[in-house]
Amino acid sequence: DRVPPTIQLTATPGPNGNGWNNTPVTVTFACADDVGVATCPGPQTVDADGTQTVSGTAVDLAGNVAAGSIVLKIDRTAPSVQVSSPADGAIVREAALAISGSASDPLSGLTTVVCNGVPATLSGAAFSCTVNLSLGQNGIAIVASDAAGNTVTRSLTITLGGNAAPTAAPGGPYAGEAGTPIAFSGAASNDPDGDVLTYAWNFGDGQVGSGVQASHT
Repeated sequence: DRVPPTIQLTATPGPNGNGWNNTPVTVTFACADDVGVATCPGPQTVDADGTQTVSGTAVDLAGNVAAGSIVLKIDRTAPSVQVSSPADGAIVREAALAISGSASDPLSGLTTVVCNGVPATLSGAAFSCTVNLSLGQNGIAIVASDAAGNTVTRSLTITLGGNAAPTAAPGGPYAGEAGTPIAFSGAASNDPDGDVLTYAWNFGDGQVGSGVQASHT
């Protein structure tokens, strides 16, 4: 017998569509020979991250040898993701919320970042996305995935506030001589939402005014 045996290696579970596994992999060996097999390797389980080669050798009864190998790519570690803006627990006034941060995966590589189901734009390690909020408290899930199928989720709670009341600042105190006009200014008034303000003055003597600046005698 001068014909070597055959040896076939099978990895279970098989890799995903990207060629990676994210769980331990067991390699089994199937050996065959017309005369008979003397030795055939037993199953080997690999659970270490990284790209590695599993090899085995079959020997038939005549001493002929056949070798086989299989390459495994294992990544059991989830990506990392950090949110730089907004801060968790923030109260915002705009329904369209811009989210930004960074994500990475050093082994199989980052594939996607999704914000409440909305795919983020990736630029190197940076990501950005926009989520539309409803009035009140909103939960936001930011999910990063790698080529091996590992995922990590960062959760935010963001509150969309309603229209807040402006603050009136009439200035003063004011002083002047009777019969001489006094200039009043409401320039220090403000609105937390940034809305345009209108001004109405009531001088307490039946006289009124309008505008950010007013005059009364």
